[in-house]
Amino acid sequence: MLPNEFLATENFFRGIHADQFDNERVYSSAFKDSQGVSVDRSWNRPEHECISWLVENRNPAGIAKISHAKLLEHEVLPVYKYLPENRYHSELHDVDKVTLRDSKAKRLSRDSERIII
Repeated sequence: MLPNEFLATENFFRGIHADQFDNERVYSSAFKDSQGVSVDRSWNRPEHECISWLVENRNPAGIAKISHAKLLEHEVLPVYKYLPENRYHSELHDVDKVTLRDSKAKRLSRDSERIII
């Protein structure tokens, strides 16, 4: 298991479906999930390792990357959610509930980077 606290320099990676992005941007639908938005935290891993794990284990159409600083700026809380098959698993929650408000999902989509795989 990893610590529950997040490093200021951490990034978060989310595998996304083909209908959640285009050549220009990530759509807000990539950050909507009623049970918390599943992401992988970087935790001292190089970016290519984070991406490789997602590609090999989740087979996404694309990957969205967002920084811890941007999450804090938009009052989105990362929550560490250890899974036996993925020790980097975390979720993104709103400050007062699990589901992100639509406005926050839109802000995250604007501030996220789409990684081409």
